Amino acid sequence: GNLYVTRGPGGDPTLCLLDFGLIAHVDENASTYLTSAILNLLQGDYESLIAHDAKRLGFLPHDMDTTELQPLLKKILKEGLVKSGSNLHDRRRNLMAISNELNEVFFRYPFSVPPFF
Repeated sequence: GNLYVTRGPGGDPTLCLLDFGLIAHVDENASTYLTSAILNLLQGDYESLIAHDAKRLGFLPHDMDTTELQPLLKKILKEGLVKSGSNLHDRRRNLMAISNELNEVFFRYPFSVPPFF
């Protein structure tokens, strides 16, 4: 992998480890949508992530009404990512705990995996 270090806000060093073990070619549109999805996830904009990004990336049908799905995924994502904070051990434990909930959601709704994943 590559190592990238830069100064963050306030001069604090930020470390980013890049591992190129799994590489996929994505077209420009998918790259834009993936960037949007990551930003929406990081900003906690789960509504846009689910209603728009998941559809644009091909995880959900374009004509699907996500009204019922949004609160379910929002709860799961918040519990798995936000509540565990920056402690990787807690985050891993929380993600394991919500994996059953995610599986139920994925089997209940028409999710699919885009070819580039």
